[in-house]
Amino acid sequence: MGKHVAFLRAINVGGHNKIRMAELRSMAERIGLEDVGTYIQSGNLWFGADRSTGDAAVVLRDAILSTFGHEVDVIVRSAEQLRAVVDRAPWGESTRERTYLMLLANPPAEARAAELHDTDFGDESVVVDGAHAWLHCANGRAQTRLDNKYLERALDTPGTTRNWRTLQKVLDAIGG
Repeated sequence: MGKHVAFLRAINVGGHNKIRMAELRSMAERIGLEDVGTYIQSGNLWFGADRSTGDAAVVLRDAILSTFGHEVDVIVRSAEQLRAVVDRAPWGESTRERTYLMLLANPPAEARAAELHDTDFGDESVVVDGAHAWLHCANGRAQTRLDNKYLERALDTPGTTRNWRTLQKVLDAIGG
């Protein structure tokens, strides 16, 4: 049985799409996922399952819709996939508090990734790595032009972003 992490997009943000993590864990167990856990209220769910990441994402998305009535994007990575992308973080330790990972539903077209890479964001940076975009936001996410809305439009795929600390907590929890 493989370990997976589901990252839910746009839940518990600004009072919209509220889902209590205890209820999310309970729903996940009801649909047959095992060793279920969550981290903070922003939709980080890990579990064990004999499913592909794509299949797990569809099953979770459908279960969330039928249980909570919310249509949300669910992006799933195996523990190995998540560890591998975190190990490839493009910037050093000194930037970790301003480093974010946007997990994308699909890898963007190469031309879109190249255009984004070639854009001058001043003291901010974006590095697209397959179905992930690493962000360095020198003044934090609250002050950046590189928000989800901008990046989703630029890359033409939905995504959800997590900070370095959250990624580390989730990896620690799954033994990744």
